[in-house]
Amino acid sequence: MTELQQKVMSHLNAHDTFCLENNIQLTAVGDDEATARMIVAPRHMNASGVIQGGAIFALCDLAFAGVANARGERTVAQGASISYLRPGSGKKLVATGRMIRRGKRAAVVAVEVVNDAGKLVACATVTGCPLGVPLLEEEHAE
Repeated sequence: MTELQQKVMSHLNAHDTFCLENNIQLTAVGDDEATARMIVAPRHMNASGVIQGGAIFALCDLAFAGVANARGERTVAQGASISYLRPGSGKKLVATGRMIRRGKRAAVVAVEVVNDAGKLVACATVTGCPLGVPLLEEEHAE
């Protein structure tokens, strides 16, 4: 991880209040890949006793944000599709986002979520829009 990528990870982890409140955080950010994890708590469960789909989606969204913003350009999601492949279970979920294509107007990221047994729980594709401005405030000053 470069110094910039470390700053991006720290910034997203510190300023994404929803993820902070829900035990979701980035654990690695690289040029073409980012990893996020969620420590499962009772608040993540749905009425069927499995991890709620929205919680899984939020985990995917943070993995997307990590890789999409890894170069320091603010990039926001503009569309997403998710497939839930098995019920979310276990004490921890890990999402890995891989950049499929990064262009001037769009970034497409594939995200896979596995449980603590290594079983694939969900797959998502997130398309983002690079905004052409720095993610980090200190980058504005330079």
